[in-house]
Amino acid sequence: LALAVIGLAIGVGGALLAAPPLADDASAPTIEAQGVTAGPAGEGLLLTEESLLRRDLSNAALTNADLFRADMRSTDLTGADLRWSRLTGADLRRADLTNANLRAASITGARMRRATLSGADLRGASIRGGTLKDATMVGVVAENVRFAQIGMTGADISRARLAGAILLSAQLRGASLSEADLRTARLGGADLSAVGLDDADLRNADLRGSRLNGAFMLRTNLSGAQLEGADMRDALIEGASFTGASADGTTLWPDGFDPFTAGVVVR
Repeated sequence: LALAVIGLAIGVGGALLAAPPLADDASAPTIEAQGVTAGPAGEGLLLTEESLLRRDLSNAALTNADLFRADMRSTDLTGADLRWSRLTGADLRRADLTNANLRAASITGARMRRATLSGADLRGASIRGGTLKDATMVGVVAENVRFAQIGMTGADISRARLAGAILLSAQLRGASLSEADLRTARLGGADLSAVGLDDADLRNADLRGSRLNGAFMLRTNLSGAQLEGADMRDALIEGASFTGASADGTTLWPDGFDPFTAGVVVR
């Protein structure tokens, strides 16, 4: 079903709403989208390389939308349904995706610096390349999601649901993961320097070769974690649990810490 959508008519709750022009630009370009698929309004929209700068697309139905290299800087996408959407190369800097549904979305090479994804559902999404530097991702739902070659330095990922997530060699320096669920997460080789991990759950996580120097790990649960080759020098680990964690001669500990007393199995 081929339809032309003028002015970006987006379906919200079964109604059609035209996205308003930019407040500071009365001559904002209209948008023509070809190849709309059958289904609720807004689904399957072809919006490649379109300018959606600072638009209000809150609660929009954008399932299967093609947003390849779309400009969505500072766009309001709170509560938007972006399942199976293509966000490859999209510019989402400072965009608000609070509580958005991004399940099974393709988010390759997207620029999301200082974007807000608090409460967003990323399960099944493909996230590769791009940046989430300084992003706000409080309570994001991303169990078993693979974050590949993406920078997340300084991001607030506290209270996130990241059990089973794959964050190999992730750049997380200075990020906050306090109270995050990271059980069985794979963080081998990750840069977690100066990261906030207070009250985080890292049971059975893979932290082999990770850099945790200067990390804040008060009351962090590292029971059963793999710590071979991890660097925890200068980390604050008061109240942290290491029962059953494994380490070896290359693991570096904070001054004065006795891994044997803490229940670590040193191989």
